[in-house]
Amino acid sequence: MPDIKELGIEKEYISKKKVLEIYEETRNKPQDAFVEAIVETKGDCVIVPGVERTGVWVRGTHHGLGVYNYDCSECGDFIITSMKPYNYCPECGAHMIGVREKKDTKQ
Repeated sequence: MPDIKELGIEKEYISKKKVLEIYEETRNKPQDAFVEAIVETKGDCVIVPGVERTGVWVRGTHHGLGVYNYDCSECGDFIITSMKPYNYCPECGAHMIGVREKKDTKQ
């Protein structure tokens, strides 16, 4: 049986529900059928929060009284807060390693 890393899927994650579905479909077949079905399941892979993605909050619009927009550098979603932003993006799960100022694009 091939090593999973040799198949090029070491950085992809499949939901437990999908693995159980594949198991049910292939349980009376040779073990290689299960592995092949897992490899072919690329469209059903999921992003696991905090495992791979790392980003920074980009401080944007100031709303007054210390309230700012913070944009996720990974997915572009934003939060609005007057406190220190989260250590992760609630939208994509990226682990946030800091804050940087938004660069002014006007010249």
